[in-house]
Amino acid sequence: MLRWKAPRLCKGAKVSYKAALNARRDEGISTLSDADLQAILKAFEAAGVEFISENGGVRLRKVEP
Repeated sequence: MLRWKAPRLCKGAKVSYKAALNARRDEGISTLSDADLQAILKAFEAAGVEFISENGGVRLRKVEP
């Protein structure tokens, strides 16, 4: 959706490179700390990602004309 690579995620969320790589894992249990997870979620939200609690989905925020 945002096409961020790990260095961009580190910068946007102010987390370590290791945390950014761990957030991108496709399998297994994440070992992200709560603080790193919250920082990453806030960075995504600031970039326009909306998290939809009803169905667990995500979407980009609509830009008003």
